[in-house]
Parts: sequence; C-alpha cells; structure tokens
Amino acid sequence: MRAYLGFTVLAFLISLETAAADQLAAEAGYGFGNSYRAEGLFLRYQKDAPPLWDRKSFYDVALARWNGKNWNNAISVARGLQWDLHENSYVSASFGLAYADRVTGNFGTRAQFILRLAAGRSFGDYDLSVGVIHYSNGHILVGWDGPNSGENYLTVLLARHL
Repeated sequence: MRAYLGFTVLAFLISLETAAADQLAAEAGYGFGNSYRAEGLFLRYQKDAPPLWDRKSFYDVALARWNGKNWNNAISVARGLQWDLHENSYVSASFGLAYADRVTGNFGTRAQFILRLAAGRSFGDYDLSVGVIHYSNGHILVGWDGPNSGENYLTVLLARHL
C-alpha cells in the first residue's frame, strides 16, 4: 500500500501542468523523540511571497497525516524564508499555525504552532530536500493547558516547480 501511495504521488508531481502555485510537494518521514515509530506524510503547496527582511520568502499550506499511538491529521499555514547557499542549494525555515483533528497524548489542544527547517537542492523543475518538522501547542509560551511534548519528524521532500 505504501509503495502504491508513493508511486501515485510521484506520478502526480511529474504530470502536473502549470498552475497558480509555485511549487507542489510530497514529503514523508519518520518521527523521533515523542513521535518515535510514527510515520508522517505531508502534502505542501508553496507560493512565492514578497521578500521578507531582504530574503526570499514563501507562503506554505500543508496537509499532514501521521500514524502511531498519537495519530492525527493537521492542516497548517506558514510563512517561510529561504537562503541560497551556492548554485541550486539552499536552506529554509518556516513558522506558522496548524490545526489538528485530535487532542492526543502529545497535544493538549487542537491549535498548534509549526516549525520546519530544511536544506535542499534544485534540479531543474524539481527540488529535493531533507527537513525537520515540529508541531507544538506552545504550552510554555502561551500557557494553554495539557501536554506540550509535540510531534517531531525527520523528512524527505520532493517538489515540482509549477
């Protein structure tokens, strides 16, 4: 089943025609820390944004799903920055808000913050990157009730520029 899903996502990314978005991506990874043994799948839509603090920036909307004892679904909206390192290589960081379907042992609330850090390389119309994703309800900063151990994933992303 996983191989079929991966093949379907890859075929979809390859066959896309030009649309309004600048990038469509499939990202998958394994949980670590409190998310150990969980597997996550993230579908991302990224659009270029005006420069922020004199850096390339982008908007990021993502749908997420992960399994394990604290399984969940989430949707997120974030703003990101990108730093070009040298020819076709970059690092990026994005921060935003997410909404999860369930309150779990790792989330005390449905409202979450999301942080994603990545390093990648462009290959023509495609990007390949490795990243770290962290979801947290910000219990320490915001004072919301419940646990704040969050969800953490080490991921690989394949994107197609549109």
